[in-house]
Amino acid sequence: MPTISPVPCQTLVRVFEKDGFTLARTSGDHQIYTKPGIKRPLVIPAYYDAFAKTFTVWLGDPATEHVAEEADDDTVFMKDPSGRIIGFEKLNVALAPGSHGLTVELVNTPAA
Repeated sequence: MPTISPVPCQTLVRVFEKDGFTLARTSGDHQIYTKPGIKRPLVIPAYYDAFAKTFTVWLGDPATEHVAEEADDDTVFMKDPSGRIIGFEKLNVALAPGSHGLTVELVNTPAA
């Protein structure tokens, strides 16, 4: 099985969009993506902590987190025991007063 390399949130969103998923709606801290022919929506929970200035997205079960690995100065990836990325946290995120949240974009980068 190939290993998963750390990717920015923008990359993840673009991967889903290139595959035909579109942002259907946002419900609280969750972004809900749908795709024609797929019965279940893709739900990406996202949490913003204004005090700590962090933005966290879980792609898997947070209870399975085994290790947190720094990808760069502002990004941390949470991995399960098998090394798969199950979430990420963006540090030093400051939303403008009155902002309604963050816009997340997924980018699909072809493998080399």
